[in-house]
Amino acid sequence: MSKPQIAAHLIVGARPEPFLPALLRSLIGVADTVIVDENSALSESDNLRILTNSFFGQQQALRLIRSTFTDFCTARNRCINLHAEQDTAQWVAFVDADEVHGPAAKIIANNLDHVPPSINFIDGYTYHFVQAFDWYRSIERRMTFHRFSPSLRWVGAVHEHLEGIVETRLAIPYLYAHYGHVLPAQRHAEKNLQYAQLGDQGSAVYPDDFDTIDPEDYFASSWPQLMRFFGEHAPAADTVIAELKDTLAGHFATSTKLVQAYRGGLRGKILRAFWRANYDLRWRSRWLDPRARRLLR
Repeated sequence: MSKPQIAAHLIVGARPEPFLPALLRSLIGVADTVIVDENSALSESDNLRILTNSFFGQQQALRLIRSTFTDFCTARNRCINLHAEQDTAQWVAFVDADEVHGPAAKIIANNLDHVPPSINFIDGYTYHFVQAFDWYRSIERRMTFHRFSPSLRWVGAVHEHLEGIVETRLAIPYLYAHYGHVLPAQRHAEKNLQYAQLGDQGSAVYPDDFDTIDPEDYFASSWPQLMRFFGEHAPAADTVIAELKDTLAGHFATSTKLVQAYRGGLRGKILRAFWRANYDLRWRSRWLDPRARRLLR
């Protein structure tokens, strides 16, 4: 059976996305095309250059929309509209610019034809790294692939969700990385401010205060929760991880000191062991489902 056609849907803006090249590399052999809403208000952004110079850009497998950002659902719906007009892929890889897939994604992509017709969504699990590549806060279930239909529609200006298809899901024991919280606190604050302006109820720091953000206070709730990462990062991320460890060496050194300062003795050690076991049980238990195992063979 031949590999099903897959189109990756992605939105990026003018803000630099250091993990974008790694994401695109990790999609080679997974996605046949990449459909991008590049909403940098039509400026010549670094992200546009990265996209056009990528494997997909060079292979004429990039479908690009230039737009001005209004909200997240509008941007994602532009990808759906272009997919319906120009692409015949049966599946969508749902991706963000700050995540990177591992080699197992190619195996899953090759096996999507084995998914029962009653299943429309394939969920993997993401490590959420915080302020360093050696520490993560959680492993969360996340939509990774879904069937395509022109009737699909994203709803919600922020924290958007997908409607227009029966939400039947299969979770598989596949782990990949989300690096959005690895960068310095100012970057995190910029994103939170954008969410607040779109109606999110969380707290926000405003631009005049960006330069005075204290990472110890800003991530105070996270430091005691961080668990040591003992695995390996995806090969596609190796280059950018090495570059960022060099250019942001002081940032990562400070983060490690703060993690150590908030370890919390024996009680903290017990709590983190419990959290780690809980997260591991969530994704490892998916091996018990024969449908999930088949996708990873």
